[in-house]
Amino acid sequence: MKLGTFDLSPGVLQAIIDGKMEWGIDAQQYLTGYMPVVMLDLLHRYKLQPLVDHPTGPGLMTKADAGSGLELSKQGIR
Repeated sequence: MKLGTFDLSPGVLQAIIDGKMEWGIDAQQYLTGYMPVVMLDLLHRYKLQPLVDHPTGPGLMTKADAGSGLELSKQGIR
């Protein structure tokens, strides 16, 4: 059976690293909250607006990249 999930946590990332789970969808909440604030600040301060969309997620985490996201997930960034 293949197993995946639609959220990330340190436990999910560890399960991916250990091969108990195949993937997790990273909603990238940090970018989802951070990017709009940055863009509104730039608009307010300098009247600058983005020229293109800035996708904030979701991203797919697999065994190949779960290790790099584990520590950031423990910090609440990913």
